[in-house]
Amino acid sequence: MTIMLKCLPIGSLPYSNINLVTQMMLRLFDKVPYIPFLPNIDEADNIINRTFSDDSFFKFDKNKIKLNINLDTYEDINLIKLNETYSKPSIQTLSNYEFKSAFLEQYLKIIKRIQPEETVINLIGPFSMAAYISNYETEFLITDTLGRKFLTQYLTLKSLWIISKIKEISPDTKVIILFEEHKLNEFSKLKKASESVNDALLVSLYSRLFKKLKDYGGSVGIQCFSKCNWAPILEAAPNLISFDAFTNPRNLNIIGKKVNKYIANGGYINWGIIPVKSESDIKSLTIDSIFRKFIGTTNDLIAQGVSADLLYSHSIVSIQGDTSDFSPLFTERALMLANQLSKKVPTMK
Repeated sequence: MTIMLKCLPIGSLPYSNINLVTQMMLRLFDKVPYIPFLPNIDEADNIINRTFSDDSFFKFDKNKIKLNINLDTYEDINLIKLNETYSKPSIQTLSNYEFKSAFLEQYLKIIKRIQPEETVINLIGPFSMAAYISNYETEFLITDTLGRKFLTQYLTLKSLWIISKIKEISPDTKVIILFEEHKLNEFSKLKKASESVNDALLVSLYSRLFKKLKDYGGSVGIQCFSKCNWAPILEAAPNLISFDAFTNPRNLNIIGKKVNKYIANGGYINWGIIPVKSESDIKSLTIDSIFRKFIGTTNDLIAQGVSADLLYSHSIVSIQGDTSDFSPLFTERALMLANQLSKKVPTMK
């Protein structure tokens, strides 16, 4: 599936007023609106609560997330309903998997009004979801057949709920589900600790999730801003990968051949190259300096045998993370730089 956007909207924002968020969205992301996290409006507005929002499956115990079901037989009444909805999802049954967001109501109004070609929705990815659950080992959930089944089904239905809401009011809008994998850098450590954990497990976990969402007309992406091994992710064939190209600019270089195959097959890469770790980072930047860094970073990958034409035509740019701890002025400068950089990315000859 072709992705048209050139600047990926991501992260939490610092605004404490919905109207200001709306103004920013319509100014910078009118072609690809998204649902940002707004902790200064609602402190519970974060990706944890967005993803783990069903009390029948989870319980929060002293800031720990625990499974509220028994996966051993998959005969729990809630798991039976999950399985039935996964097999035959409908608008009515998907409503059981809705999530709340401080910006959701306004976002849907924007979608209905402007009928955008694309939109982006953020959820936790399956590997990190497993890692956040404290009463089962991560290894158990991803190596056990029923554990992987639960992760796949639950995240599929969370995704399909928002896809159905969007399609109901804007049928032609393409929905990109961006799975954030905060914990993916722990996978290598887990592999070393257990012979039962390998790349094939990760590929299997992602492939099943991706296929179901693609079958329903969605696009899928994986975002990890920690240094990690992207090889098994590329093998699972997401439509988009998103990484921190400012702090870890050479993260893809050691798998140049796999990257070339991935983009040749239609995959896209988001370069999170606009720094937002501190206000001093962004104050010193100009569009020319960040463009030079982008070209230098992509040239390093091209030197590994990746097609320059393919790489640039399949490149997207963004900021490198959340901005809710900074001022709106700082945030908007970073977002505008990302927007400006996206227009300077070379095009395919």
